[in-house]
Amino acid sequence: MAEGPDGVELTDARGGAWRVDGVVASDARGELLPTRLVVHGEGLRVEVDDAGAVYPIEVDPDYTTAAVTWTGSSAERLGKALGGADVDGDGYIDVILGAPNYNSQQGRVYVYHGSSGGPSTTADTTNTGASAAVYFGYSVARAGDVNGDGIDDVIIGAPDFPSSMGRAYVYHGSTSGLTTATTALTVFGGYMGESVSGAGT
Repeated sequence: MAEGPDGVELTDARGGAWRVDGVVASDARGELLPTRLVVHGEGLRVEVDDAGAVYPIEVDPDYTTAAVTWTGSSAERLGKALGGADVDGDGYIDVILGAPNYNSQQGRVYVYHGSSGGPSTTADTTNTGASAAVYFGYSVARAGDVNGDGIDDVIIGAPDFPSSMGRAYVYHGSTSGLTTATTALTVFGGYMGESVSGAGT
């Protein structure tokens, strides 16, 4: 369970993801009352300011379920970084998830292709860091179309490669998805790649 500025994320006993938000409370006159959601121990509490309210009060939270969920392996921190780009040029945004703690912080990035039915639940592309303790996938972003082929490219950070020098990699998109060919940018002593961002259309 996690509390955020716009609602609360819940996970049920079977691993299903739920979101609770849009809570509305009104009194017998139909007057809206200030409300908020609070995580309380293992439960969820709805707090309503009933000052001046006429009872009974009606509370109506909005429950929604996640259309797609991805679960990482032990301690890999799947989703530490996330981004979106159309890496196969089919008109659907693909989901990019970083898992920088994968395999002793070697790091890994997974790409799930989008479609008319939503994103895939199985990774279509998997890229892994060069060695242990580089935190590949600590940051990910759409890089824009850096090679001018009309398909989105992706930039991925590995801020501890090697010995905290930092490195950022640009992977080109293609009609078959993200390629393994990269352009690597390295800076000495600056944790380069701790944060990345696109630089074009």
